[in-house]
Amino acid sequence: MEQINLYAKKINNKLQVSNKEALIQWLKNLPEGEDIVIKFNVSKSYKSNRQIRLLYSCFRSIANHTGQSVEDIKLILKLKAGLCFSHTIEQEDITVCKSISDFSKSEISNFIQFANEWSINNLNLPLLTYDDIQFLKETK
Repeated sequence: MEQINLYAKKINNKLQVSNKEALIQWLKNLPEGEDIVIKFNVSKSYKSNRQIRLLYSCFRSIANHTGQSVEDIKLILKLKAGLCFSHTIEQEDITVCKSISDFSKSEISNFIQFANEWSINNLNLPLLTYDDIQFLKETK
């Protein structure tokens, strides 16, 4: 393994790593004397690129499993999660769904977990790894 991605928070002037066990294992497997590059980025309170990638990975996995398009899966999950609302305008029914771009950090984490639970219950298809689940717990 050449690379590991870790997430951390600064608490009481100390860096608390989300998955110390993975870091320890990675370091054990690294040959002695290797150079390590460490890059720090500050994540804002809005959704992260990792959350968006994870959500769309869920959509793609379900789409591949069912044969439907990613857009169809996205709509189905939004409907099932109660993120769409129907209105009647001039005797025409219109359904409007909340845009993922408008989700907060917490909302997107909840939606990813909903997608995973729905996929397990309806397709017997788990979408998230243990690390993904831990990451989502930390983003709430």
